[in-house]
Amino acid sequence: MTDLRLQIAGEGFEAMPERALFWPRTRTLAVSDLHLGKDEGLRAVGAVVPNGPMQADLDRLSRAIGRTDPERVVIVGDLIHGRLGLKDHVIESVAAWRDRHTCEFVLVPGNHEHSARGNKLPGALDAWRMETAEPELTVDSITFVHDPDHAAGPSIAGHVHPAVHLGRAKAPAFTIAGDVLTLPAFSAFTAGAPIDPRAYDHVACCCDDAVISCYEAAST
Repeated sequence: MTDLRLQIAGEGFEAMPERALFWPRTRTLAVSDLHLGKDEGLRAVGAVVPNGPMQADLDRLSRAIGRTDPERVVIVGDLIHGRLGLKDHVIESVAAWRDRHTCEFVLVPGNHEHSARGNKLPGALDAWRMETAEPELTVDSITFVHDPDHAAGPSIAGHVHPAVHLGRAKAPAFTIAGDVLTLPAFSAFTAGAPIDPRAYDHVACCCDDAVISCYEAAST
């Protein structure tokens, strides 16, 4: 795996092909938009979808944790997809996965958490030993906030699922605009939203086992 170093506000981060971002100085691993239970939620409304996307995402997150040995994992919103996907077996499966990891997990709730309140979500977060930080989490000089439009100052965000067309393929992307670094959607079962790289200062794409810089604005 080949990571790519990115920088905002004088802080160095490692963009990882697992669609995660590691901040070595604070041993913080950040991911966004896992949308756990999306497949179950779609089945609940009659869609035919494949089995296994959630477990594949969790396995990929385990690899990122194994490569970085973080002190904490920050989930920058949309950990779950919705209330229909919070089946008992989903909660139990994620709890069993969580038990294999000793690092701290902190959720900055996103719009999908807000729309799912009042049902099984509180119990699921307890079972998954997820702390919450709302509406944002600040670690030293960097704020973790779900929506980049709500960022004020140096921030790491998610929500918009940035992606870039590379030929006929579409690659999930990290973007930097000013001092806001936006993460790709971690869920491989979540369509990326194509962006115009020229609207950003830096765009880096996840391509198989490497992150590559695919656009960087010229210095002035």
